[in-house]
Amino acid sequence: PVAASGVDGSRGSQSPKEPMPARKSYERDVRVAALEALDALIVVTCLPAIWRPLLPGVSSALIKVSVGDFKQGSKLTAAALLALLRILMVSMHDDVTAQFPALP
Repeated sequence: PVAASGVDGSRGSQSPKEPMPARKSYERDVRVAALEALDALIVVTCLPAIWRPLLPGVSSALIKVSVGDFKQGSKLTAAALLALLRILMVSMHDDVTAQFPALP
């Protein structure tokens, strides 16, 4: 049962200092799928002009995911790091990054 939230944003009888329930494994799968979708979007639209303005926000979010809780698993961390690598390679498209082989 979900407790109704009060006007002040409280969660009923639950104090705000109590931890939220643990995340389910299906949430982890959804997060991995979202990161894989972002990775596919970066591959499809590999135009630096599109990704450069988004680089600060996307990269900081991906870094937060990659250094998140150790309970999230290595699959989520690997997907975040791969997406971060791709977005950096696309947004900094220059002579140096052109020498690197294409990622699978």
